[in-house]
Amino acid sequence: MPFRKFWILVFGMVVLEFGPSWTVADCQAAEKSTELTREKKPEESEAKQGNLFNLIFGSAPGVPTEKGLLIIHAFHDRNGNQKKDPGEEFLRNEVSCVVDGIVYRIPAFIPALKLHQSYGIRCAPIPSSNNFHPAQSEEEIFVERRGQVFDIGLPCKRIRPAISHPNPAVGGGP
Repeated sequence: MPFRKFWILVFGMVVLEFGPSWTVADCQAAEKSTELTREKKPEESEAKQGNLFNLIFGSAPGVPTEKGLLIIHAFHDRNGNQKKDPGEEFLRNEVSCVVDGIVYRIPAFIPALKLHQSYGIRCAPIPSSNNFHPAQSEEEIFVERRGQVFDIGLPCKRIRPAISHPNPAVGGGP
């Protein structure tokens, strides 16, 4: 029993010695430090906090759906009304568009557009096919909110190739 009292006494001394020792001055200093804090800017609150994992491996990349998304498809606009009507087929590999310096064949799925940034879209026929020409060759979009999806339907007209007649009497070759 005396051995048990000895350990309780030693434990009590250790806890009292190394335990919390708060004073009124410490509480007043803590109150003053909270008065000097400032509000965080929106950029700071969105930044990831540094931790050991991030320091070693780097922070995780942003999720593409948090940014803007651009979908471009082209269709043969037979009646010229600039809208996709029933019976007007989608075009594949007939038109290409340049977005942010990168050339995409249409149809295109372009993820991870940066927030609060403007993108110019310039479209033209693919030189190898050269069968269809977009009715509207330039467009500009602005990503104003996270997860914004742009679905652009590009109306195209058929290019009439020059008809060459083999018979010189009809107006063809020599």
